[in-house]
Amino acid sequence: MGTISYTSEQLHEMFEYCDGELIRRNTTSPNACKGDSAGCRQKSGYVVIRIAKKLHYRHQLIWCMLKGSRAKELDHINRIPGDDRIENLRACTRAENKWNCNNRRDNCSGHAGVSWNKRASRWLAYINKNGKRYNLGSFRELHDAVDARQLAKQKLHNLSEV
Repeated sequence: MGTISYTSEQLHEMFEYCDGELIRRNTTSPNACKGDSAGCRQKSGYVVIRIAKKLHYRHQLIWCMLKGSRAKELDHINRIPGDDRIENLRACTRAENKWNCNNRRDNCSGHAGVSWNKRASRWLAYINKNGKRYNLGSFRELHDAVDARQLAKQKLHNLSEV
């Protein structure tokens, strides 16, 4: 995606923000009419908007438009990629964005940082921070491993499970 080279004022001239949507203020092409909601949803769920032959993520444009600055990384707090309401966006680091992601498809426990060890027949709890993996122990019961992971997350990341 293109880096945003527009100012907040320029974006306000092009669009009107309305509850996570950007509404076109003028006609920019034969397919885009004044008053239309701008953008196209991708398979990933993110909405992209074409401006001067470059694609931009809608959430990045909204952030720049309403906050007056560009964010290197933005997180959708509720984990829904197309929910671009400003109250659902937060500037963050890449690592902070990874902390607020959905479980992998191959996750067997249903909880981040908890996996099953077949050989030991126990649940393992772990957490990562700054590229380092912290092993939190092995547990007979799933809920004990989840509790250990939750406590470690609160201590390391100052976040609660979403």
